[in-house]
Amino acid sequence: MSMIKKILFFLMLISVTCVFSQNDKTYVDQLIDEFILELKDKGIDQFFYTQRYCVGEIVIYDLGNNQRCISKGTNYETYFFWEKDEIVYGKKIDNCGSYYPLIIENKDLITFMNFHFQELRFGFVRPFISENRRKVPSLRTPIYACYRNFQFIKGDETVGQTYNTRSTTTEPDMENVNYIYNSNLKIVLFDRLLNTAIENIELSTDLKRI
Repeated sequence: MSMIKKILFFLMLISVTCVFSQNDKTYVDQLIDEFILELKDKGIDQFFYTQRYCVGEIVIYDLGNNQRCISKGTNYETYFFWEKDEIVYGKKIDNCGSYYPLIIENKDLITFMNFHFQELRFGFVRPFISENRRKVPSLRTPIYACYRNFQFIKGDETVGQTYNTRSTTTEPDMENVNYIYNSNLKIVLFDRLLNTAIENIELSTDLKRI
């Protein structure tokens, strides 16, 4: 059996044994808008969410019961965090739906947001600008297409920004002149603080789809 026939046979087998669905960014944005309204209806008007994505990255999710979901285009993983009755919660949304909220043991995220709100509001990440020490032609440099999107909500006020994650890195042979500046921004420090919370959400046995 030729390679092409094998691939066609594999795709036919998948279509027979699995039920697929696909959702794009519009679907994710709709879920985000709905959840923001849900939080505000509950009297929660101070919260934030972050969105992590790499342009063109497609993810297949196993939904159980012989069902799969494929992100239509770029996969967007969104994480909400808020506090109610002195308990911090986290919630995940992706291209294939929404998850039940989880209790977040560490309150540092909410404390950080409240204490540094103005710095998070005005501290914008500068782009990666290279001091090309080896004079490597730009066409030979790799393309970085991963992003962070932050939105902070306080009452009727929403502030935030989106930046390319490469802007927060540097390289020995292609030094980022904005690296030190970006590394000291509260939004970048906040993102690093988020890594642990997001990792705990992803590893939690209680993370279940609605």
